[in-house]
Amino acid sequence: MDRSKSLNRSKKSAITVADLLAKESLTAVVPGGGLIYDISKSLAQHGRNYFTARTEARLEEFHDKLLNENLDEEEIKNFINKEFSLDDYHAILSSCIQDIENEKVTIYANLLKGIIEQKIEPNVKRHFITTCKDLTFTELYFLKEIYINSDFDLMTTGGVNFQVSQLLSTKDFFKNVTISKLIQLGYIDMERSRITSMSKQFVQLIFDKESLLPKSVGRSAFSGINVLIISYQLDNNIHTKVATDIQESLWANNMKSSISILDERFLRGMHNYSAAVLIVDDQVIDDKYIRSLTKFSEHKPLIKISISDAGEANTVGKINFTDKLKLDNLERSKIRQSISEYILRIKA
Repeated sequence: MDRSKSLNRSKKSAITVADLLAKESLTAVVPGGGLIYDISKSLAQHGRNYFTARTEARLEEFHDKLLNENLDEEEIKNFINKEFSLDDYHAILSSCIQDIENEKVTIYANLLKGIIEQKIEPNVKRHFITTCKDLTFTELYFLKEIYINSDFDLMTTGGVNFQVSQLLSTKDFFKNVTISKLIQLGYIDMERSRITSMSKQFVQLIFDKESLLPKSVGRSAFSGINVLIISYQLDNNIHTKVATDIQESLWANNMKSSISILDERFLRGMHNYSAAVLIVDDQVIDDKYIRSLTKFSEHKPLIKISISDAGEANTVGKINFTDKLKLDNLERSKIRQSISEYILRIKA
């Protein structure tokens, strides 16, 4: 059967009975007479053609995904000589053929591949097979999203626990139905707001490694660098503008930050930060803050951000800064450009 014809038939989203009859070469549709029988037979023939073509296409795609082109010759030889249960193969293949969602073909192929390559307890294996059939692609994708949020500290205002709890706290009706299903299937531990170990194993089976990275859900992983942005004049518009632009530039480079002052009390939390930047103009900084800045600089990198020549001339108690940057132009675009270029330079 012509495969292109079968795909066109299967992808048609809206059609009339007359269109279907035309496909089977019965175009002279006249009410009454003996045509009812002919129409019925033609429609039945179209149905057979559709399911035959769809099954053939699905079988081919499934096995293409099972032996993907990324495997080298040695890997293919190793894979095809591994033993597996014929019942598992038929169960997965049958579910794949019957499933209405084309997006899940890769899911089924990955599941069979994972079962062949890994030793999975029989009861868990059966649970995974039935789960693939019972959950929609959207629900499986949501489980993947929870997995990624559980595995990576992303560029959000909170950490991993906060990320997962945000996903599991929703007013969306359909999302709540999905969450309830995942709880019943043992993939989410709602009491602890986290996914289960079985869920992690399942997700790793049905999705390839590349699709389990933050970029697959449009997110970025936190670099682990947390910067304290220090200003003692946050009531000053220029200081506020510079502090905000530093924060946005850090965020764009997967670094988190906080804007604050640094005093004796705050020093106790300096272990939370990788480094700090101090925004300076010509205003003299109080001695009590100088002491705190000096202590910080003895343990962590402290960078001086000077607002024009006035800031550069301010020695700030003769603190030994790790590095310095002078902002010559205080236009917003210029500030952002200077800070972004500086961050890229020190990252390299």
